[in-house]
Amino acid sequence: MKKISIVLVVLLLTLTFAVPVEAQVFYFDVYNHWAEKDIYYATNEVKIFNGYGDWTFRPDNNISIAEYFKIIYQIGNINKVININTRGKLNYTDIDVSHWAYTYISSVNQYMVRNNSISYTIYDIFPGEKLNPQKGITRYQAALLTHILNLPPVFSNALPFKDLSINDKFYEKLFDLYNNGIILGYSSGEF
Repeated sequence: MKKISIVLVVLLLTLTFAVPVEAQVFYFDVYNHWAEKDIYYATNEVKIFNGYGDWTFRPDNNISIAEYFKIIYQIGNINKVININTRGKLNYTDIDVSHWAYTYISSVNQYMVRNNSISYTIYDIFPGEKLNPQKGITRYQAALLTHILNLPPVFSNALPFKDLSINDKFYEKLFDLYNNGIILGYSSGEF
């Protein structure tokens, strides 16, 4: 009887103090990588990165245009500013509803079109008939997509980028990102 009582007490204590535990995602290819902590934070804490189905993150690969749209969608959706949109149509010849990122791209596009404070669309960032969703995204394109979720700048410092003209169509967008500490550029003074 004493054994049963002890087992029962241990079982009750275990059930009483049981805390639901959420599994953490780990990748085979980020151990000791310079961005390991950031990758795990973005994956497990804020849930904007997913990695690949083979448990790799591929941290040294370029991010594709499609992948970056998904990241922007995830950030916007988590912050309740971008909703999933399944009705939008994209005017690119190389992407249709069967593409894995179509809904993310369409949702970001619809957010940009409906938001009066955004003065440009994805067609301004990615002009032409093709989006090239599998192609690597440039820093410039990524900055402009990131800007759609940006708040007004905290500071008002001049851009230090010698490779960016004040006459650039999107100079003000990059100015905002720089003054909010989102983009820094290179130590050479180039964007």
